[in-house]
Parts: sequence; C-alpha cells; structure tokens
Amino acid sequence: MVEGIRAIRPGLYDHDISAVLQYVFAREGSVNATFAMNVMSGPNAFLDLLPLWSDYDHLDRQMKAGEAVFLDVGAEMGYYVSDIGRTAPVSGKFTAEQKKLYDLYLPCFLKTERSVRPGVTQHDLEKICAACAREHLPALHDAALREAVESFVRDVESHSTLGHYQDLNVMGAGAGNDEPLQAGMVFAIEPVLYAKNLNFAVFLEDVILVTPTGYDVLSKGMPYTTEEIEKLMAQKSLIEASDERH
Repeated sequence: MVEGIRAIRPGLYDHDISAVLQYVFAREGSVNATFAMNVMSGPNAFLDLLPLWSDYDHLDRQMKAGEAVFLDVGAEMGYYVSDIGRTAPVSGKFTAEQKKLYDLYLPCFLKTERSVRPGVTQHDLEKICAACAREHLPALHDAALREAVESFVRDVESHSTLGHYQDLNVMGAGAGNDEPLQAGMVFAIEPVLYAKNLNFAVFLEDVILVTPTGYDVLSKGMPYTTEEIEKLMAQKSLIEASDERH
C-alpha cells in the first residue's frame, strides 16, 4: 500500500498504480492478489465494482490533479488474505475541502477501531462511528461538506456492519451484527464517506484482530493522517526510480 500511494501522480493511470502494488506484493512473498486491484481515481470511486472491473474506459482512466484516489487492495500469503484501504490526493496535497472531510472522518474511524474488544457488537461500532460524525455537524457551515457528512451518518446507520470478517477468505464467516465479538475474530473496518458533489471519497480500511483485552491492528505500517500521506507522496516512487534508470 505504501508504495502504491507513493507512486500516485497526475498523468499516470489507475492501472499504473495497480501494477506497482502487484509487483510489491509478489516481491514480498504474496502468491496472488486477494481480489482485483481496486485503484479508483476521481469519479471511479463512486462506481459499483462490476462496471469498474468490466468497462475498459474506467480501467484505463488517467489520474488528474485535484482528484483523489480510492485504494482498496489485498494480498494472499500463507493461505491467509488481507484487505486494506486508503485515500490519497493525486497532486500530492489534499485540497482544503478534501482535508476538512478527511480530518473529520479520521477521528471517527480511529474511535471506532479503538472501541473493538470482546463483548462489543458490530452494531455498537456502527453507533460509535455515526455518533462521532454527527457531533461534527453543528460546526459545518459549508453546505457541500454538511451534505456529505449527513449522508455518511445515514449510510453508517443503515448498514448491517462497518466491514466484514476475514479468515482464509476475504469475506469470511463471523458473528452477526448484534452478536458479541470474541477474542480471535478478525475483521476489516471500512466505513466510506462519499462526497459526490465534491468528486471525493474518504476511505480507510484496516484489518483488526480481537484480542482478550481489546484489539490489534494487523495491517500495521500504513499512513493515517493527511500529513503522513502527503509526506509519503513527496518521496521518490518505484516508477520514478525505474524511469531514471532508463
């Protein structure tokens, strides 16, 4: 994921980033991707997966400055699978509106993640995430931002879960949304804040292990804050390093 984010630049194509991710996964010992690489820039972030995977024009999309990229990817290794996600700005810097939404979303994502422990239900986690986002509404005076957050609250409250269980399958079996979590369960948390009127979506996804006393993030080493992402994108990418050698 880190190398994929680092490689994002205006003028590259979504499939360029997919190629970087596939290369890194293979070099690190993965035998296969968990599923088709979902690297979705600009309006592609709002597509259902079937048209995204099957329409050539969507697959061949060129990234543009001012947009963001929605990355939802995973690798298979040692019979187990992963499913991780992040959002990054194509130009290397979030716009003011993008940063506002991202910085609102992140504490709600982290609060939800840090609430994982035995005895808590998926439904409890939904309520925690929605309540956190709702608390920000009174301070949002921009109509477009407010509409996006209100829609996010509705989406979180209407879903049966904020993610899915994982085991040997990316969509693993697990307890229902009103059944208590137990130590040893593994699942992905992946709420999405869509702001279609701003052509932007905020998405983070971590893989979480429920431990006897709380939780452990299995997908360690990835950036969280806008500052961490922008710092990463300022570094030389594998594509740039390869171009310099030729």
